[in-house]
Amino acid sequence: MEIRQIQELGKSFTSVLHLKTKPLGFKFFKTIEDVPASYEVIQKRKVICNIIGMVRSYEIAVAISAENTKGMCPVADFSTGFGAIPPEFPQKAVGSFACSVEETTKILKDMKGFPLGQYGAVGVCPLEMSPVVPDVVQIWGDPTQMLELVYSNTWNNAGERIVLETNGHGASCYEALSWPILDDRIRLCIADMGDKRHGFAGESEMILGVPTHKLPKLFEGLVATMKTLNRLPVLYNFDDINFPVPRYALEHSPLFRK
Repeated sequence: MEIRQIQELGKSFTSVLHLKTKPLGFKFFKTIEDVPASYEVIQKRKVICNIIGMVRSYEIAVAISAENTKGMCPVADFSTGFGAIPPEFPQKAVGSFACSVEETTKILKDMKGFPLGQYGAVGVCPLEMSPVVPDVVQIWGDPTQMLELVYSNTWNNAGERIVLETNGHGASCYEALSWPILDDRIRLCIADMGDKRHGFAGESEMILGVPTHKLPKLFEGLVATMKTLNRLPVLYNFDDINFPVPRYALEHSPLFRK
């Protein structure tokens, strides 16, 4: 896939879905020296969800080394292979992540991550300005926009259902980042408290993590779905309603838009 095609897809998803923030492309690099000059390298220590929030807000291309983010979030460390989960994590997480060592240990069970040290940096930027073909793309939106993307996948890829499987920890840094790459599967997740605290994600935001090579087919499905009854904006049925129409339906219905 060519970079130009990737950039155009980023613009198209934003336009068709009326996304508040632009889809993001993530690229992992072996070393920080491999990062193209078009990325601004963050020199301070930052957690990954903070970096993502920065990119979403300022629409810039940034990169961070493993050294400047490891040790700040155990889930992100394991996911990216930037660091190892401390052996004392199950004990220290009691009372914050779960009620007992037995339960905190289960949080880590079956998690998938890149091998430790495989990558030394990650670059993040709006897809429409990506200087490289990313490894994975994140599309952020509300539940209705995510539903539209689920319909889009069902349109021409119904045998491979989009997966939402979560314990609430590691949305943008795991469930929609490394996991889609490792499973080669589109994954849906709910922006977690880390995304909200450090990246200021909205109350109703969700994230779709898409392996980059699946993006064109997903967009083809989106274009087709937007010609059906499942398109956006929602086609509310006002003919047989027998209760007060919610204000949001009036505000969003194309029938009442100026």
